Order: sequence, then structure tokens, then C-alpha cells
Amino acid sequence: SLGGAFAELSWRPGAWTVDAGARLDVWLTGGEAEVAGEPRLAVAWQPSEALSLHAAVGMGHQPATLPTPAPGTADLSLDAGLQRAYNAELGAALELEGIARVEATTFYGRYQDIIPVNLFFECDEDDEEDSPGPGICPDQGLPRADADALGLELFVKRSVQERVSGWISYTLAKAWARSRAGTRYTPQFDVRHVFNLVAQYRFAKPEGLEIGGRLLYRAGFVAYATTLQGLELVPYEQRLPGFFRADIRISYAWQKDWGRLRLALEWFNLTAAREPFGLDCETNDLGLVTETPCDVSYGPRIFFPNLGLRATF
Repeated sequence: SLGGAFAELSWRPGAWTVDAGARLDVWLTGGEAEVAGEPRLAVAWQPSEALSLHAAVGMGHQPATLPTPAPGTADLSLDAGLQRAYNAELGAALELEGIARVEATTFYGRYQDIIPVNLFFECDEDDEEDSPGPGICPDQGLPRADADALGLELFVKRSVQERVSGWISYTLAKAWARSRAGTRYTPQFDVRHVFNLVAQYRFAKPEGLEIGGRLLYRAGFVAYATTLQGLELVPYEQRLPGFFRADIRISYAWQKDWGRLRLALEWFNLTAAREPFGLDCETNDLGLVTETPCDVSYGPRIFFPNLGLRATF
């Protein structure tokens, strides 16, 4: 159960805008209440109609959730306290009238008390004696870690009112983490490069005919396994290959007396690309990696056409 309240105060002296806010949230998990206050502050300065600058800082919380990336598990809270995030960003935006809007933003995030899925083998010496198997620490509870993320986002957007419209975005980022036991590792959200291109063209004749598409490239994230170094369990990290996908859409819209109709043909994953999602390693009877690098596991080739008719009355 979750309850909360928030308040926001805006102040606009001249070319400046100051937005100050705060939240107070209460979570009831496992019969106990967790209370968290979250201040936020954003300051913007617009020296001209075309240029604006902004800076923002904020704090957020959420209950600890299952670290396994399975559908629905992000909504299952654990009785393991709250995870905290401190975020800051600094950016600028330039409006090129009739051409595009260009934005650049740098960001930094500090995440505390996260649950790393790859560090369940970290046990104290006393706890290892009672462990029923590798990576299971019966008395310590869930492993916890702190992580940092730093990056730059570039964004160019052309208005949908123009004949050629769409947007381009690129994110360059790096993340690193350290467990409470001192183990340094690369978190799964360390994705170095993300590129998106979305474009649409509206034909003059016949009116209502449009063609559009999307290109996506995402660099690979890190997958984990466990291996032995001497007599000690250690994490094994391997970065997966990147993923590229292309989508396309053609649509035609026309007006009737009783409403507007729109017929669209879309093709999701035009290149039938397979997304890498994990490692397929050679292991021993205890499930420990015996040979590296590991093979990469891929998901199925998910691609399909879609024909739809939409009516607006």
C-alpha cells in the first residue's frame, strides 16, 4: 500500500523560472511503514526567445523489488527497506524557428541500496559455513550496493506540423557500482550508446498519405555469471552485442461526413533482428563457469506486419 502528498511552488522573476517541490510518501510493506521525504528543485533561464538553460536536482525512493528481470516482478515489493536515488541534470535548448528544436543535457545519478542480481554469492565467513549452496547467504539477507551513472543526451526534434517531421536522440552514458561488501561491478543499466531516429513524411498529393519509420540502436549491456578464482567465488561479467531494429509504417487518412478514417500498414522489426539477452556458459555441476568467454543467448526473431483501421467520430 502507498500513500503520499506533494506540493510545488513556482516563481517566475523576469527571464527566470524556479520550481521547488517536495513529496512525502509512506509505503506499507510486510506490516511495516517506510516513510520518505523527497525534495526537488528546477531552475531555468531564458535569455532570448530561442535559447533556454536549465538545471535540476531531486531525490526519489522506491521499495526494494525482486532483482530478476521477469514480467511483473517490478511491482512486487520486498520487506527490505527503500532504495534511494539522487539525480541532477544541466541542459540547454535552442529553438531554430521553422527548422527544429535542439537540446543537450548532461545528467548524473547516485543510487543507494539497490539489489544487484549478480552478487548473491557474497557471504561473510561465518555465514558461508551454514550456506546450503553457492551464492546463498541465509543470515545476511539480500545483498545491497550503491551505483553511479553519468551521461550526455542530445535531442533534435522537428514539429509534426511540418511536412518532414520526427526526432533524433543519442545518449552516451557510463555506470559503475560497488557492493556493501566491497565488490566492484558493472550494473546492467550501463548501456554506453543508445540511438533513435523517428521520421515521418506527409505527401502533398494525395492528401492524407504518410510514410514513417524508426531506427533503433542500443549498445549491449553486461550479463553475469559466477566462477571460481582459486577457492573463492567471484562474479564473471561479459558485455553482450548491441541490438539494431528498424520499423516502418505507411498510412492514409481521409475525411467522411460522419467522421475521419485512417488505414495503416506497419511492419515491426523489418530486419528480423534477434535481441541478445544473456549468456550460455560452460558450467560444472555447481553451476560455476568453467570456460570463458561464454556464448551469447538470443531471443526469438519477433517481427510481424500489422494492418489497422481507425475511425474517429
